[in-house]
Amino acid sequence: IKERYNIEISDIQLSVVSDEPEDFVNSIVEKINARVSDLIIRNKRCSKLDAALLCALDYCGECTKAEKRIRNLEAQISQEILLTRYAILLMFSIQKSRTML
Repeated sequence: IKERYNIEISDIQLSVVSDEPEDFVNSIVEKINARVSDLIIRNKRCSKLDAALLCALDYCGECTKAEKRIRNLEAQISQEILLTRYAILLMFSIQKSRTML
């Protein structure tokens, strides 16, 4: 069920709709605010908008890398499953041929 939440990121009030629980949304807001604040503190010429955009770029990059890792892991798991099935069939075949001798 989607819920509407009022959040504040970098002193900007937003109303968002999410199917995630409120504590999850709040934890994301806290991470974004911390990251934006850190960027502003480390670079005095960085505006809140600049920091928010850099934060978005960083998080999108991390998400893209994580999705790629997931696809690679899924491919590895699929390959392992196929190899395991082949090994089981081979074992049954060997056992069957031994009983026929």
